[in-house]
Amino acid sequence: MLRVGGNAMLIPEKLVENAYVPLSVTEDYSTDEGEGEEDDEGTAQNESEGKAAAKASREGAPQIAVLLAAADAGAGKKLAKKCAACHSFEQGGKNKIGPVLWNIVGAEKGKHEGFTYSEALVEKGGAWTYGDLDAFLSAPKAYVPGTKMLFPGFKKPQDRANLILYLHSLSDKPPPLP
Repeated sequence: MLRVGGNAMLIPEKLVENAYVPLSVTEDYSTDEGEGEEDDEGTAQNESEGKAAAKASREGAPQIAVLLAAADAGAGKKLAKKCAACHSFEQGGKNKIGPVLWNIVGAEKGKHEGFTYSEALVEKGGAWTYGDLDAFLSAPKAYVPGTKMLFPGFKKPQDRANLILYLHSLSDKPPPLP
């Protein structure tokens, strides 16, 4: 069970079991404390789990709309510090290893002035919806095989929702929340 805004919400066990955490990650990117170390299950297992987590996220389990309703942009801003090594967040900011994330929610995938995206992300096409961001942030390489993004993803749905709500705030005209 996951507590969202004081309410208990049932989450499929498979989603939690299939959270994507590659073997090379030693730092916990979640906001929860006191969790144990990940088991060393092998790279192939982790890739499979990443695909399952991305699929579950795309299918809306748990629903991103429900998670966003209980999300905390302040907590998302703290999580975004992990992203700051490769991305800037300021309006008019400069691209780094990754593109500027100002106005990312609702933006066209694979298009940002002055940044060269991977061919895979350009071919993915479409706009960054809340569901797409959730799926990508859960396991970038599973959602877009061939992406240049090296970050393994955020395994906790509420962490992703918090980050997405923060990214939503980085816009002059953010798309409406679901």
